[in-house]
Amino acid sequence: MDISKVKASQSAKVKLDAFPDREFTGTVKSVGTIGQQNDRAATVKTFEVVIDITGADPVLKPGMTTSNEVVMQTLADTVYIPLEAVFEKDGKPVVYKMFGSSARVLEIGTGTKNSNYIVVSGGLQGGDKVSLRDPTQKSRDGSPQQKSGQGMKL
Repeated sequence: MDISKVKASQSAKVKLDAFPDREFTGTVKSVGTIGQQNDRAATVKTFEVVIDITGADPVLKPGMTTSNEVVMQTLADTVYIPLEAVFEKDGKPVVYKMFGSSARVLEIGTGTKNSNYIVVSGGLQGGDKVSLRDPTQKSRDGSPQQKSGQGMKL
């Protein structure tokens, strides 16, 4: 889905499936232009991405399977929060900012995101605490989902 964002010369992290505790760094050397289907029934296409691993290690063998992470962008001095802390209210992104033991809804500006986090471009500052659950929603037993005072500090 994100293959259009992968470009030669981007940095990458490579983990060997056989040795998940080992991580290597590298650089994207090339990106395939034509997607391949592993079998006729598959709806997912895969693209070949060649990564040059920095350095050498005797544990590396040809044909090993890996899990790779390509660094698309590096952001410095940025406030970001977990995706699960962002809610939608009236079509706009909001968070529940903690003020002592209570949470208040606050509209925020958002930016780049990945599968875990989203950049906050306005409305929050580093050090603010936000709720990871919507405190206005009731649980199955009728009580609020969030206990007062819980949240995640940025």
